[in-house]
Amino acid sequence: MSNDNEMDVFAAHEDDVEYSDETALAARVQQKYVGCLIGGAVGDALGAPVEFMSAATIRQRFGVNGIQEFVHAFGKLGAITDDTQMTLFTAEGLLRSRFSGQKPTLPELRIYIAKAYQRWMHTQGYKHELQTGICNGWLMEQPELFSRRAPGNTCLSGLQGMRSPFDRAKNNSKGCGGVMRVAPVGMYFASLSRHHDGLHQQFLQDAFDLGCQAAAITHGHPTGQLSSGVFAAIIMELLCGMGLSDAIDEVLPLLPADKPRYVMGVGYPDEIEQYARMGVDMMDCVLPTRAARHGLLFTSEGRLNIKGKRYAEDQGPPDPACDCMVCRRYSRAYLRHLMQA
Repeated sequence: MSNDNEMDVFAAHEDDVEYSDETALAARVQQKYVGCLIGGAVGDALGAPVEFMSAATIRQRFGVNGIQEFVHAFGKLGAITDDTQMTLFTAEGLLRSRFSGQKPTLPELRIYIAKAYQRWMHTQGYKHELQTGICNGWLMEQPELFSRRAPGNTCLSGLQGMRSPFDRAKNNSKGCGGVMRVAPVGMYFASLSRHHDGLHQQFLQDAFDLGCQAAAITHGHPTGQLSSGVFAAIIMELLCGMGLSDAIDEVLPLLPADKPRYVMGVGYPDEIEQYARMGVDMMDCVLPTRAARHGLLFTSEGRLNIKGKRYAEDQGPPDPACDCMVCRRYSRAYLRHLMQA
């Protein structure tokens, strides 16, 4: 890895080569897998310098659209954090299981991942009795990974508290430290699904279950575990060629029926309806408040900026097709007056 730009390691270029159909398919699949890891690493590197900033501070420093290019963090341009480090160790644990010469069960796969996380903790300068005899392999030979990048306290304390690779975290953490590292779980089962016809649904369930179990190594609350399972299963479906909306629709039924289903970042009216039909119970987004603050209305005729001068004398309802209280009682002109007052 370059000392100046850590993301150079991901900047490989392919020559134009003619492939056979089978080889071309394999190449496209490999590109998806590489793209999955690169996408996570790029997002991580963009977020590294602003991770502990407020939204207002980020906009003040980088503009209203936020950070758009790599900036220096941890003394490097485009530096990854513990999120990408742990993602790589998740992948490494699964690769070890794949080439073990056996067909590991889900509990055995979880042990491979738990040992991989112990190797990661070793790179962060923490010793543990479970690391004896396992701190080897290609990742452990990469000196760049022996860098502390603000590792999460929950991950560290969860791993330090382990007494066997079977242990689950004894905390009550529901943070994102589990979900940020389990994409390789989805990649693993997507690969199995491609080579075993008729077992796709079983592998989808396995991806969900192992995503939950991998998160449970450090995060004890079901919220932190279930979100990780959903993410791993969605990644599997995407790598198998499914669109995002369809993937979410397929994965949501894997969640316990007696638990509320919550989705972040959903605020457009059509999205709210779409996810409600999927069975999502709660949605959360800054969009409605931000749109209202700027006078943006969502109507059956499209978006409407009520602050526009042409609405100053418009006595029509905000949305002629809507019979809600606001549209029955107030005119566009009156709403514009409120925005201007």
